Parts: sequence; C-alpha cells; structure tokens
Amino acid sequence: MIDRRRRLLDRLMGYSASLLFLVSLTGSARAAAPDPRAPRQAAITISIDDVKVAGDEGDVEAFFTVTLSGPSATPVSVHYETHDGTATAADDDYLPASGTLTIPSNMLTGTITVVVPGDPAFEGDETYTVDLSNPVGAAIADSQGVSTISNNDPMPQLSVGNVTVAEGQRQRPPRSSPPCSPG
Repeated sequence: MIDRRRRLLDRLMGYSASLLFLVSLTGSARAAAPDPRAPRQAAITISIDDVKVAGDEGDVEAFFTVTLSGPSATPVSVHYETHDGTATAADDDYLPASGTLTIPSNMLTGTITVVVPGDPAFEGDETYTVDLSNPVGAAIADSQGVSTISNNDPMPQLSVGNVTVAEGQRQRPPRSSPPCSPG
C-alpha cells in the first residue's frame, strides 16, 4: 500500500516522493521562529510630566520625571532639549538644557533637571518646555513637558497722597519746560 501511494505521489508531483525529507534545527535558540499564537508584548512608551516651580525664591530646580510604560530588558534612551515659551533663556527665566537621558534596564523612571534662577521682578506666570525626541528602545507617547514658573512677588503699589485745593482757586500743574513762544 505504501508503494502504491508513493507511485501516485510521484506521478502527481513529478518527482520521487521518496526524496522528501524533514529538516530539524536543534541547538540554536535564535533559529526558532516566534509562536504566532503567543500573546504579543505591548511596545514600551515613554512620556514626560509637567512641573510648576516658584520663580522668586532664589535658584530652584525643576525636576521633570520621564516615565516608561513598563520595564525594559535593555536600557532606554531619549534626547531632550528646552524651548522658550513665555519664559525665555535670553531673559534668564531658566537655564537652557539639552542632552540624552538613559533609563537603565528594568527601571521605570529617569529625571531631567532644569535650573530656574530667582527673579524678584513682578511679572505673570511664565512657561517653557522640555521636548523629547529620538528615542531608542521605546516609542514616545508624550513628547513635551511644560514648566510653569509661578510668580509669588507682590504686585507693585501706586498711591497718591491727599491733594487739597481751596474752592475758587485754580491750580495749575508745574511746567517741566518753558512755554513755547510764537516765532
């Protein structure tokens, strides 16, 4: 019966079925193909938080926490750079910073530090950003951290003293320059 099947296969396939063989790879962990039935591991993402600092209490540091969505078996790195908003590096509202943050394997967070010099001048709250780019080992989920520099300085006060004018008298303001004469 086996010979009969072999001859039938030979005729249908155009070659000898007896030449069919199976290749089995052993001893190499990298030779195995992934099991398509196995659950897929979600891609690791990276994000940065927003921070708020008081800008009038001397030099302070703004700490941005960069977080991974899950642990990675290998280190994850990402480039960061500060960018002006209403706060500007040219006005010394913050000190510019850039570089590469590396989060070691099996860790979930890293920190980016930006120095904010004290500013005693009264002004409204100001912002600048820390932007993430060029990740290695993760995809970016939130690429921008916003820092708000809050102003706690008191608003300048303007006061006018009591002015008294007697009734019926006309009071003229003092002149700062001599009157013009027609010429």
